[in-house]
Amino acid sequence: MDRGDADSVIESTLSRLDVTKTYAESFRHDVAKAFQSGAISEKQYQRMNGYIENFWVRSLYTRMFLSV
Repeated sequence: MDRGDADSVIESTLSRLDVTKTYAESFRHDVAKAFQSGAISEKQYQRMNGYIENFWVRSLYTRMFLSV
């Protein structure tokens, strides 16, 4: 794999992470609204919010890619 291929892989990965981050932000908003309206229980809210929080932790890897 030459330098151009490696750059393409990193660029593609960052693009996908950005789209996924946007989705997660939207999902988090929807989960909060569902909880506030009573559509989901507090336990469900906490579980879904936990998944989102784990994603945010993993999004730190995006910053590492950017610094490479």
